[in-house]
Amino acid sequence: MKKLFTFFALTAIASLFAVSCKDITPTPDGPGAITAPTLTVTPSAAVIDVDSDETALTFNWNDVAADGITPVYSFQVTKEGDSDFSAGTAFECDGTKKAFSHAEIAALAQEIGASLDKGFNLMARVRVTDKNDKNITPAVSNVVTAAVSKAQFPLENLYPIGEATPYGWSQDKTVAMERNGNIFTWEGHLYAGGEFKFLLQNDGNWWPGLVNASNDDPYTFNPVIRMEDGADYKFKVDKEGKYLITIDATNTNDIKMTAEFLGEDTQELVIEELIILGSATNTGWSLDDAVAFTKNGDIYTWEGYLSDSGEFRFPCQRDWWPGLMIPADGGTSGTLIRGNSDGDKVVYNVEEPGNYRITINAKDLSYTIEFLGAPEPSEFINLYMSGDATAFGYTTSMNDVNRLKPETPDKYIWGGDLKASGKFKFQTKADWIPSYNRDATSDNPWKMVLRNTYDDPDEQFSVEADGTYIVEANLITMKANVTPVEGIYVLGGATETGWSLDNMAAFTRNGNIYTWEGILKPNEEFRFPLQKKSNAWWPCLMVAEDGESLVIGYGDDDKTAYKIQSDYPAPGFTVVINLDSMKCTITPSEN
Repeated sequence: MKKLFTFFALTAIASLFAVSCKDITPTPDGPGAITAPTLTVTPSAAVIDVDSDETALTFNWNDVAADGITPVYSFQVTKEGDSDFSAGTAFECDGTKKAFSHAEIAALAQEIGASLDKGFNLMARVRVTDKNDKNITPAVSNVVTAAVSKAQFPLENLYPIGEATPYGWSQDKTVAMERNGNIFTWEGHLYAGGEFKFLLQNDGNWWPGLVNASNDDPYTFNPVIRMEDGADYKFKVDKEGKYLITIDATNTNDIKMTAEFLGEDTQELVIEELIILGSATNTGWSLDDAVAFTKNGDIYTWEGYLSDSGEFRFPCQRDWWPGLMIPADGGTSGTLIRGNSDGDKVVYNVEEPGNYRITINAKDLSYTIEFLGAPEPSEFINLYMSGDATAFGYTTSMNDVNRLKPETPDKYIWGGDLKASGKFKFQTKADWIPSYNRDATSDNPWKMVLRNTYDDPDEQFSVEADGTYIVEANLITMKANVTPVEGIYVLGGATETGWSLDNMAAFTRNGNIYTWEGILKPNEEFRFPLQKKSNAWWPCLMVAEDGESLVIGYGDDDKTAYKIQSDYPAPGFTVVINLDSMKCTITPSEN
């Protein structure tokens, strides 16, 4: 009996031991064990089109569900060489299939640190656990491998384009590079600092294109094909002259590019259409509206109005660059300089607003600029504010309160309160027409149009919020500027606080009358900002040359014309700004 007891005791203990240890060392095909699935991949190799959403690779495995086993599948993927899958990633899967699109494979390659450009082997496996028993030993499938590479993009042509090239950004001007098999070459002039890239076609579309892989260093050439706009990084050279560009597209996933400097040369000017562009012109910065020069052989001539508070240049086509410019200190005659980008921009301002004739010789780039006189006064030399946005409403009673005061023969200015609930326009006399109204056909909400008859649309201007505003109407450019007045402040080297935007003193307001008392140093600049912000230098009211008329400036191109003279007996002054009359009085303080 002793032996029998011992036998039964040992059997019971062994049974208990087997139950407690089954999660650690399961029988491969016994109850409670997970069977490893068999994994397959279709196809075994894939050429990836990174912009495609179509399926590239599909992985399948058999369902290993069994009595007491509810499998949870984790699909694991990595690159070849990572045998323990530690550098890869995983996806929880409800079913027995995992499919990847071309675009997803491209993103996956980046995530696991694989080079899609050079190609790599993608390794995958499936790990299975039991949903109901977290302690059960997982089963792992076989490992499958799929060869993955980026699709080769066939290059038929390459077209250099950009402000660094003689063609600018004109597709009509650019020419195809010479091709010998998969080697493309181009020899020509490149401008230093300007940008360029390559189009794959010349049909009016900008994509696909050959651009730089990154924007870190445009002088290092690492070309890649982009199918659509996004990372549109360009190339640059740091020295102007003649270059030989060679592009080896044998492997379009690893394109090579060199730009060999061949020496200095002179680039013949290519003029598609010489136009005048800029804030000093009637058409502003609109390429579509810019006026073309009249061509007679190599001589180009233009006549028109130029403001003294804006810049202008002469693009050689209806694009921003390349263009010709008068040097900043050029004067009324001399030699033009070429600009290829915003970094080349120089600003020449005419001395007074008026009509000018500009003549350019495209052969030697000489120019002359002739002043033809101030604009003839408009047929209607008076302008009046009218509308229910104003305090005086719609009225044909014209007086100094609603009259816009002439800054110049073409600019008129008014200051006062406007309501957002109403509208306004500019009347010309004690009648409803003619008037200057909003041009409803323009995208610019401040573009004016002359309304001559009652049949013309009576479109009007409006502001978004109640407040005090400076309104300026320009009868040459046919544009209105409406500037909110948050307050009036004094700024400049003539003041005790200097050019500090944070410390400038405020005027005291009483209706449309603003008053300030303080020190103004002689022969130093000062102006009157309309808001107090640490980075808002403009707009400002300024005193005109006559010492009392107010003008408005919108930027550094607008010059301060008036300064306190040194023969005043004391530095203290009282400054009064009257928005009704748009006048400023500056008188020595009694104290």
